[in-house]
Amino acid sequence: MLRRALSTARRAAEVVRLPASAFQPPNPAAHVHRRPAAQFRCDMFALQLYPLHLAVHDAQTSMPRALGPPWLPWPPRRETHSARHVRLANAARAALADDPARVRMLRTTVFVSKKQVHKLAVVRNRCRTRLLAALRALVAAEEVPVHDRYVYVFLANAPLYAAPHEAIVAALRRALAHVVPRDAPR
Repeated sequence: MLRRALSTARRAAEVVRLPASAFQPPNPAAHVHRRPAAQFRCDMFALQLYPLHLAVHDAQTSMPRALGPPWLPWPPRRETHSARHVRLANAARAALADDPARVRMLRTTVFVSKKQVHKLAVVRNRCRTRLLAALRALVAAEEVPVHDRYVYVFLANAPLYAAPHEAIVAALRRALAHVVPRDAPR
């Protein structure tokens, strides 16, 4: 009952995790080989903001990588797609419509490398999980500036593994307030 009440409450933003394959050619969600629109660095992570390339054309026959696997046909239909892909496509159409009442989507991915964090996958997965949990808690708890036409790319560092949750949330709050694209109002 409580979960249903929380899910129906008005949310200002929602965290959507993009897979690493969404950044690979031929149809990347963001061109990460170019200079980021904005960036922030601290001892736990680095945050880079890239423009989202969600070009959905009328003649397009495969699903954009930012919305789902490219082997699915486009536009999504209930006969060929699972419910989550249909929801993501509807959310993408709403995001392109600039409706002020819509839920903003914070599209993000976390890169955790062996060189920066640790050679054990358990440590890298814990760093990724802790960063995403802190980000979801921050977005759910308060109004944070979210630019949903951009992809938030986090690059984790080793101190993230042992940092307290409150410190991670505080660093994320500073980072999200700091990274503002050049074309967005300040």
